[in-house]
Order: sequence, then structure tokens, then C-alpha cells
Amino acid sequence: MYNREFTPERISELKENEIFVFGSNLAGAHGGGAALLAYKRFGAIWGQGVGLQGQSYGIPTMHGGVEAIKPYVDEFIAFAGQHPEYKFFVTKIGCGIAGFREDEIAPLFKDAIDVENVILPKEFVEAIQPLLSADMIKAVQMWKMGAGNSARRFNGENPIPKKTEVATKDNWKTEPMPKKEP
Repeated sequence: MYNREFTPERISELKENEIFVFGSNLAGAHGGGAALLAYKRFGAIWGQGVGLQGQSYGIPTMHGGVEAIKPYVDEFIAFAGQHPEYKFFVTKIGCGIAGFREDEIAPLFKDAIDVENVILPKEFVEAIQPLLSADMIKAVQMWKMGAGNSARRFNGENPIPKKTEVATKDNWKTEPMPKKEP
């Protein structure tokens, strides 16, 4: 669950460990929008469209549809998870010059909800929260059906537990069932 601040509407300065995440193009021509700000203020490199550049991180959004952007968002989320020393402020990438709607781009960041050092725009979080609730509802329905390990099959996992694993207090986790909303 997302329980932290949101990306500010306007960012004009960053602390030493903060990173400005912006929508770019593959050519790294940072000529407008958040990309221009990243270039002028936060160390984006002209000619580099992807990844960490100074105190900025470029995610290409100008080369196709949402499905073309997703691998770059996934790469960013993995990078952020590997670098907890940084705090990443994600702007509304793709929602300016690239012309996407927030509800089209936001779901790409669903896996970032639990990455504590990724700060998302409020609009992205509001678009993602219902998707997370739907996943929880599906899990509870599977549990109520008594699907047990068979529920893993629906997630593409092997439903047969590994025989080499032994349950211990460190790897066995129980959680209360979610309360039913009125």
C-alpha cells in the first residue's frame, strides 16, 4: 500500500540523494517539458534518452504506445529497488508532450507501489489503487473457494510446493483476511 508523499507538481531543486524521473525520447533530445527541465537543472545528458543521468532518470515515452514504454518503466523500477540510497521523484511521464492520459501510464507503475524510495504523482497512485484492490479481491475469492495452492496456477506459478523447502518461523507468514467493505 502506498503510504508516503507524492511527487510535487513543480520541482525546482533536489537534495543530493534525490532523482528527477522524466519522460524522454530515445534520441535524448531533451527539448521540452520535464525533459528540458531535467537537462537544464538536473544533469540530463543531451543524446541519452534512457537511465540515470546526473540527478535525473529518463524513461522514453515518445516511441510508441504504452506497451513500448512498459519495459523501460520495469527497468526503472528494478533500478530504483537496487538503489535505496536514492529517492526517485516520478513526474507524470508521458502525460505531456507524448500525449498519454494518466490512467494509461499509471498502471505501468503498479509494481512501484511497494518500492519505498519511488515517489509517485498523486494522480498515478489514485489510478493504481483500484487495480490493487481488484488483485486483493481475486486472492480472497480464490481463498474462499478453497483453492489453496491451486490458486498459484492462475498466476502462472507451479501449484505444487517445493519439497526441498521447510516451513520455519522466518519464512512462514500469516495475515488476517481483509475486512469486507460495506
